[in-house]
Amino acid sequence: MSITNIDCYSISHEKEYDLAMLDPPFDKWNEMQKIPVKAKTYVCFTNFQNRHHVQNIFGNPKFEMIWHFKDGRWVSNKMPRHTHEHILIYGELRYDAFTGEISNNRKPIKKGKGSIGRDTDLGERTYTPRERKMLNSVIEIPRNVGKELGVWGKPIDLIYPIMSWLTKENESVWDGFAGSGTFGCVAKSLSLQYDGFEIDKDTTIAANKRIEKYNQKKRGIKTLLDGW
Repeated sequence: MSITNIDCYSISHEKEYDLAMLDPPFDKWNEMQKIPVKAKTYVCFTNFQNRHHVQNIFGNPKFEMIWHFKDGRWVSNKMPRHTHEHILIYGELRYDAFTGEISNNRKPIKKGKGSIGRDTDLGERTYTPRERKMLNSVIEIPRNVGKELGVWGKPIDLIYPIMSWLTKENESVWDGFAGSGTFGCVAKSLSLQYDGFEIDKDTTIAANKRIEKYNQKKRGIKTLLDGW
């Protein structure tokens, strides 16, 4: 599990991956002429200025998520403060949209004789909690402001629930714009096969060290996901 120091467009990707994560610098989306790799599912990160370039390549998304961060950035006096990014998902949605730790407390809860819409004679109803919490389409996670990964590096707490929804253990992930190695860290924690590519040599070295040292258990990911 490592990142290769190479331009992902300079090599032929013959393998079909289960998941492809595309997070190039947003202003580079207009330079992408075609889908760079074959995958069952694609996750594309972009913003409102460049999402049309993504849709020119992939079409309309199967699903859209939003990354919301309260620590936004100022754009202009004539525009609202920018506090979100777009996450466009294409291809197959093969698994239920649940994430987080498995719940051992699934005791059925009596709901009484309520009504739903026009259905007024439902009788006694019982709710059985699901095994895990359902993933929300809007994920609110702070940016990496002030950290060594750069202001717009993707936080692990943002990526973990998305990849845990779209993959299963031992499946393969392609990451053509690996940057600081966040996707590689998440792939490691989910026991996925990971192929990362990064054009900058120094960034590649730092990202590989980060992935090698990464230990999910030290981060308290359970506490984060319990809130969903």
